[in-house]
Formats: sequence, C-alpha cells, structure tokens
Amino acid sequence: MQLSTLGLRLLLRTTSLVGRLIALFTSAFMNLLTVIAIIAILAALDKWGIWVDKSNQPDAWLTANWVLCIWALVLIIWSIIQQRYRLLITPFDELGDNKGTKPESDARLSVLLASELAQLRDLFQEFEEGEALQTTADNTLFTGTGLAAKESRLFESPIQFDAQGSFMDRVVSTESVLTIGTLKIPINIFLGLVNRFVQGPRISGRILHENGRCIVIAEFSMGRIYRHWRIEELSNVQSRSLADLAHELAIRIFTELVFKYPARWTALESLTEGIRVYRRTMRTTKDKKLNLLAAEQHFLKAIAEDNSFDLAFYNLGVVYFALGRFPAARNAFISSTKHNPQRFDSQYGLIRTLYLEYLDSIRKENAEVRHQGLHLALDHCDRALSLASNAEARAKVLNHKAVIKMELRGRDYFPASRFSRGAVKAALQALFFAEITIFRCPESKERQRISACALASSSLQQLCKINYQIHRYYKSHRPRSRFEALLLCWSRWEWRSAAHKLHGLLRMT
Repeated sequence: MQLSTLGLRLLLRTTSLVGRLIALFTSAFMNLLTVIAIIAILAALDKWGIWVDKSNQPDAWLTANWVLCIWALVLIIWSIIQQRYRLLITPFDELGDNKGTKPESDARLSVLLASELAQLRDLFQEFEEGEALQTTADNTLFTGTGLAAKESRLFESPIQFDAQGSFMDRVVSTESVLTIGTLKIPINIFLGLVNRFVQGPRISGRILHENGRCIVIAEFSMGRIYRHWRIEELSNVQSRSLADLAHELAIRIFTELVFKYPARWTALESLTEGIRVYRRTMRTTKDKKLNLLAAEQHFLKAIAEDNSFDLAFYNLGVVYFALGRFPAARNAFISSTKHNPQRFDSQYGLIRTLYLEYLDSIRKENAEVRHQGLHLALDHCDRALSLASNAEARAKVLNHKAVIKMELRGRDYFPASRFSRGAVKAALQALFFAEITIFRCPESKERQRISACALASSSLQQLCKINYQIHRYYKSHRPRSRFEALLLCWSRWEWRSAAHKLHGLLRMT
C-alpha cells in the first residue's frame, strides 16, 4: 500500500494496455496475419534472389511452401485437440415395432437433449450477485483430479449436436480404398483409426418401441469411461412428449457427470426450478417476496428428495438471507457446510449471516452472547480463507474479518487494519487480473471487472474507516508513554494515506 494515487492510476493503465496486447497477439486474426507475412517475405526473398551467396541462403525447409504446410498441420492438430474436448451428441437410433412411423423423432430427441444440457450448464455457471451472495455456487463443478474431474469438466466445453455423421457415411463408401504403390488399404479402416483418435466425449442412444411402451437408452463414452441411463414408460400411462423425455434424461446425465457426490435426479430437478424462480427476483422487484417463497418451497422439496444435497441447503440459506430470516439462514448454511466442508460459498454465506444476525440482536442480547457469535464468525473466516480460490474471494473474506475485529474493539483495532490492508491488496490483484483478461472475452469478463472495481473501492473505504477509528480511539486516550504516542502517529498516517488512495480510486471508477 505504498503506491500513490498516480501510481495506482499508471499501474491500472499499464495493466489494461498489457491486456490489450495479450488479446491482440493471441487472437486468431493476428496469428493468420503473422503466417501470411512470413510466407510473403519468404516468397519475395526467393523471387528477387536476395540470397546471392550460398552461405547466406536459408535452410532448405525455410520456404513459403514449407511454412504453409507447417501452419496447416498446426491448424489440423489444434482442431483435433478442440474436438477431443467437445461434447458431441449423436442422433438416437429408433428401433422396435414403431420404427419408421416417426423418422425424425430420433434427431429431435438429440437436439432437445443438447439444448437441455446447455441450459443446465449455463444455469450453474452463470455468476449472479444478489445481496452480496451468489445465487449458485461457482465451484459447483468438481475441480479435483481423477475420473470425476474428467467428467465434470465436460460441460465447460461446447455442446453440439452431430448432424453430419450420415453425410460422412454417404461420402465414403464401403468400397473406397487408399492406394500406396501396390498396397491397397480400405478407407473405412483408416477413417476408423483416425476417428478413434479424434473422438472426444460422446452421447449416443436408442429409442425402443415395444407393446405401446417407449424405452430411451442413452450411453456416454469417453475413452475408457462409460455410463448409461434408461428411461422407460409404463404401458398404462399416457405417452410422454419428447421434450419431457429430453428434460428428464438431461437432468439424469447432468447429475451423474457434474457432481462429485451425485444427488438424486429428482432433487436436482427441484433445485433448478428453485434457482430459476429465485433469479426472477434479481431482475425485478415485482412479486419479490412471492418468488422468494416459491423458491423456498422448491429448495425444501429438493432437500426432501435428498437430505444430503449440500447445494440445496446453500440456496435455501440464500433465500432465507434475502427474506431477513437470519436464524433460519444460519441453520441452512451450517447444514451445507456439514455435508460439504469444501464449499467456499457456504462458509462465506455463514460469515455474513452471523455478522448481520449480530447487528440485528445488539439490543436484544448481552455483549457476551454477541461476542460468541463474532468469534464463531472469525473461525469460519479462517476456514473460508483456506478455501478461497481467487483474489476476489480472499478480499471479501478479509473485509468481513476486519469488520468483525473492529466490532471486538480495543486491542483488535490494529489486527483489523492489517486484515483490511490485505483485503485491499487482494482486491487490487483481482482488479488487475480482470483488466488483463477482459479483452480476451469481453462479454463474460466485463461484469467481473465491474465487480472487482467496486470491491477495490469498498475495500479502500473500509480501510479508511478502520484507520480513522484507530485515530479517534488513540486521540480520545491521551498517550501515557512514547509507545502509545508512536501508535497514535502511525494511525494518523495510515488514515490519511488510505483516505488519499480512496479518493483517487473513486475518481478513476
């Protein structure tokens, strides 16, 4: 925190410029221009005969043709790598007594399944900020190692429907051969080996009709990993629509492939409905309480379906927090931390709830009981700091830890100032990172940059308030020794420095 306002401004401008340069030199257009320039220069050198002396001639491979071939090979390898990480959904095969009666139902089911999976992915990856809490956890996807981690990262890549498989089958016939001298190799064998190497995660399936019943079987394969799901209709029940079948199948697939400890698919279905209802309160205040109560019922239903589903407890705590029912929110967050101690959002929500519950009960309880809640919040701050995965999360926790230390008064003033300085440092790190990465993905990073900017401003404001309180505390107590006088001088300097930086950053934002 030794930078002046001018230094912070120059550092932010430099970071923004670095972000622009990174985005420029890593863009596909810039790479294409670079390759075209290299090819043009080499072709011009060959044509104009600048390499007169043989000792100055370039190597035989350094020609325009070789550069073009290498570039094409790199593009092919890059496309293969991208294809291996893309989740592909192939048309379902229709079998059984009713085969051919609905020739397009297999393709329609695959398209609907891809759409449902994409909606679920966007729902759980979208970041929303409401009442300073996330509506869904951004660490829902398991990010560990091993089998579960490979499966969970599937939905970070694009999901697409394969409508070209039949086209490739028509282009390459079974009689096509590749002739190399006297050796003839069937094209199908060669394409099969290439497809085996290129093929990434894939979902395929079959639709069976038997005695008036519809049975849908979906299969997932990725290397040695194999999963399958089965949905069966009863003969005495009214036939279900393809959209209904695709919705249930998508919920089942998402439940098993995303979560480290899969919940029941019916619980996840209720959870997604509750999240959609809750998001209506984020965009409008119309019928806000009614929507919150409806979301509460969906989350309670999800917990009834699976009482160990930590994400349902977490979202229920968010709803209670928005309703101002802090004791109920505290119990919900505690239940979430019990079922999943590694979830940062549950720890952070519990910290905020304990602090606001403390403020709400200042006039109702004695100081000893209130301070017990503050000490419990400090314990969860330490736990949340160990789980924080980025600078923005650390800044939020450190801000709350500083505020809680301030509420304890007296000797905790200076630790509060130290935690607040750490929060400012982490917030500025998050702001610099957002400035660097915003130009690579402007649509998704703009909201992150705005959030980091607001967090940095609030952190500096909090540091200013804390150091001002330290200044007032030691000013009201006459220094009895040189040590206390030194502390008073230090607090005055800290307060003025923080106030100066705050005003400068507010002018920038």
